[in-house]
Amino acid sequence: MKTILLLLSIISVSYSSIITGGVKTPVYSESDSKHAVYYALFENDTLKISDVKKGSFLKTRKNCDIKGNYFYKIIKDSKKTTIKKKVLDGSKFYTLKGVNVSKFNKIEIDQAGDILVVNNDKTPLYVALSDPNKESKATSLGFIGFDPVLDFKEEILVSDNKEIKYYLLEPGKDLEFPISGKGNLKIVSRLLLDNGTSKQNYSYDVLNNDKLVRTVSGMTSLSKDFLVKDKEILLPSRGNSSVFVLNNSDHKIKVKNPSNNKTLLVRFLINKSAVSVSNL
Repeated sequence: MKTILLLLSIISVSYSSIITGGVKTPVYSESDSKHAVYYALFENDTLKISDVKKGSFLKTRKNCDIKGNYFYKIIKDSKKTTIKKKVLDGSKFYTLKGVNVSKFNKIEIDQAGDILVVNNDKTPLYVALSDPNKESKATSLGFIGFDPVLDFKEEILVSDNKEIKYYLLEPGKDLEFPISGKGNLKIVSRLLLDNGTSKQNYSYDVLNNDKLVRTVSGMTSLSKDFLVKDKEILLPSRGNSSVFVLNNSDHKIKVKNPSNNKTLLVRFLINKSAVSVSNL
């Protein structure tokens, strides 16, 4: 059995402003697996941001299970301002611990100086600062594919001169493999569709050491870029990505396809800058 050893995984983003407080929490997009660093504030937590530049944007997100409006306070020069924002749908945004979060709202800081952000809500507030003197870009988590499973059905997807191996996960089947160490695991999933099939919903379960980590669900449609090699009757859907954070221990990853009639294609990736592979 091939075991993957993950050595290091966290990528951080630095700002010229000094940020004190909160819990550093990368938020990533399933569409491109890029992430930006936010700071999670729990009930009554504060975040001090020193030397904020005029024209900076303060971005906030909430957990997606929160509906309606949310509130937080900004204190500057002893003046308190209550901010009201609406929770925006964010079906493709997650923390690395698998928490589904909303799209961001933002406000512009119109005066330079220090600010204090206060979360008086019972649910977490995720806060980030966009510095006007730096181009604001999400950072790629830097993944590379690997083959953790032996003796499992495979399909090769082709696009132009590129070939990518996926594992075939039939209805009611499980796929299991070990990983050791700390890092980020990315799973790319697709459906096998009939010719002319429109959009379809699907889901699968991911377990770590027999404990359910997340049920991944999504909607997909026919891929315009990929075909199944040597099998014209099989048509792959567009790919969806999910990222999972792994702590520094031994892991038994299991992917379960509970569907009665949908066949999945799955591919696995890990941090390319922090991986060592060992055959045990």
